[in-house]
Amino acid sequence: MAKKKGTTRKTKKRKGTKKSKTRRPKSSTEKEYIYVFDANFFISLKHIKATQPLKHLKEAKEEIGIKYYISDLVYNELPFYKRSRSTKFKDTVEVKEISEQSIQWVKDDLSNLGIKESRHAQDPDLSLISLCKKLLNKNKRIFLVSDDFKLGENLKILGYPIEYQSLSAFLLFLAKNSKTPELRMYFSSIQKKTLKYNLEYMLERKEIYNPVNKLMFLIENSIEISNEGFDLTSIDASINDKSSSQSRFQNVCIDDIDGKDETTARIQNLCNNYILSKKVDELDEIILMLPLLDDIKKSRRYLAAAKESLKEDQTEQAIKSLKAATNQLMNSLQLAGSILPKNQYSIFQKVVTNELSNCEFLRAFLYIGLDKLDASIEALNATATYATIGRTKRSAMAINYLKALIFTFNGLYDDAIEQYRFTEALATNYAASKQLILKCSIGRAITMFLAGLESESLELINKINNETQEGNLENAIIVFQELGDYFYAIGNPKISIALYREALECAVDSDNFKWKVNSILNNMKRAYMNAMLEGLIYDDTTNVDSIIDQAHELKNFDDFNDAIGQLAEFNAMMYRDMEYTKTGETIDYFKLDEHMREKFDVVDILEGGGNKTVLIAFNKNIGLIGFRTKLKMKLMGMPENYTVVLLKNAKVKIIKPSPKLKAKYLIRAIVAVTQEHIDIDRNIPVFFAQMNI
Repeated sequence: MAKKKGTTRKTKKRKGTKKSKTRRPKSSTEKEYIYVFDANFFISLKHIKATQPLKHLKEAKEEIGIKYYISDLVYNELPFYKRSRSTKFKDTVEVKEISEQSIQWVKDDLSNLGIKESRHAQDPDLSLISLCKKLLNKNKRIFLVSDDFKLGENLKILGYPIEYQSLSAFLLFLAKNSKTPELRMYFSSIQKKTLKYNLEYMLERKEIYNPVNKLMFLIENSIEISNEGFDLTSIDASINDKSSSQSRFQNVCIDDIDGKDETTARIQNLCNNYILSKKVDELDEIILMLPLLDDIKKSRRYLAAAKESLKEDQTEQAIKSLKAATNQLMNSLQLAGSILPKNQYSIFQKVVTNELSNCEFLRAFLYIGLDKLDASIEALNATATYATIGRTKRSAMAINYLKALIFTFNGLYDDAIEQYRFTEALATNYAASKQLILKCSIGRAITMFLAGLESESLELINKINNETQEGNLENAIIVFQELGDYFYAIGNPKISIALYREALECAVDSDNFKWKVNSILNNMKRAYMNAMLEGLIYDDTTNVDSIIDQAHELKNFDDFNDAIGQLAEFNAMMYRDMEYTKTGETIDYFKLDEHMREKFDVVDILEGGGNKTVLIAFNKNIGLIGFRTKLKMKLMGMPENYTVVLLKNAKVKIIKPSPKLKAKYLIRAIVAVTQEHIDIDRNIPVFFAQMNI
């Protein structure tokens, strides 16, 4: 997936923040990396018929500088590596003898923690934990490589300083850190095959393995080392409104000013109607304001020009238009002070500062897209200031919350934590909805964890857990889902999946909000797909999802299992081939699968020779497809700004993608289509679309 601008990939840090860790050892002075294998690792490699796995594992070990181990009990479960292959195996992976007594000590630790024997992993699996303990010292970092759910749960409960890593995540680590292109390609290829095998195996045994536990465990661990818009909806939106929240920008001038008397309210309405060119019968009451209100109408024309510039991807020109609108409004405000009586000036000030707040916010948003963080923060400060002067309190709170998110997304954790605290205090003083306060609390908890303040983060999450258990499930659903959208938009799919999972848990536990399950699942599909793409590029990791997981305690396991079962089937579909057209043949639009005729969201744009472009696009019913076409002009801006849909006169070829392209982008097919048969639509920011200008 293409890197996003602005808030998505910036790595700027400030003093006191904690940098992301990587799995890869960087120098001889760092800890030695030790990997202990479960039998299912080698069984999976055998099942997918990996070519010479021992040879490639040994080469990777020597290139990266890591070590492999296995217990004697687990080695005995690998008959295909006995006899003639025994020497080659032991030359790659060191086999260590583990006594029954050392396994019993692990069992005793589990029992002492209240874990019943029926929940203990089998002895050979526990021998791996014992082996990890045996290898532990301060100069080593130990990883247990397995896809065994019970073993992973046991290790998590024990709390030993041993890290759990899925088969897919380990293979991805090798693909990223091997030095030769051949090894990187080899491990990248078998990583996808291994993940597919495990998904299919889980689905085949759906009645044996609990889908909720197994799939969430698999998803979270398959992206373990791949850590790596903004939708400012009304923060006081009714939780009983099943339609999308209404933006504050649909109210043109005064949206939530309080303390108005009857006369003031009437004059404000007259001003609003005049700005919107509606009929005003009592012009004499605002006669002195008319030239100033005309200035506001003129500033609206600058806003309309900015909107048109964005349609053509001319962001810099849009910012110039917004600046011109701001200057027009500032001059109008100063002029008003010299000609209006005090009571009318007070009213006009509220009207014009709300306009200024809108302009500055839109400018800040565009600066984010241009990766100009400082300019964006400056514009947001102006936005919040104008909103406060104009007494539009919801706007002031929302903008301050946005600032906190931007700090988080850019790794400025200390600033973010303080900003969340400030916004929470502001919301409390304004007696705002519990939703905003909950958003600030969850955002602060996540940021604390990212900053290395694990204990403080856990304490805050426990407090949130208590609140969601006390009848606030509806608020929690909205907040978790919205935060999931935020983290997805800025390229943190692992955190996004964890937040969606909490929203899903709250939804199935709520009597009135079970209807939200499908929309949350669709978001999870998109995030998981994104995570797999990001996993081929990024190797940062965090266990923040383990903190998020404690925000709500699931009660309705049956409904949750059913929902997760749907997600499992979708994930398995990603690896199924489509029905391809024969060489030289095309297929008409109306003969295509109905889902192929739906709209697709673009996630990446690949430029090729001869003006040929491949648009990697996502649809929740199909997965990822590559639309190949010859464009007359280059697409600008972020891929996520575009959608594609086939036109009714389309004739297309559905081609099997090359192994390299399929491995990198997870696309199921290439759809070859001419530009005349495809509609590529650029979405302008929602804020502009919603403004009545």
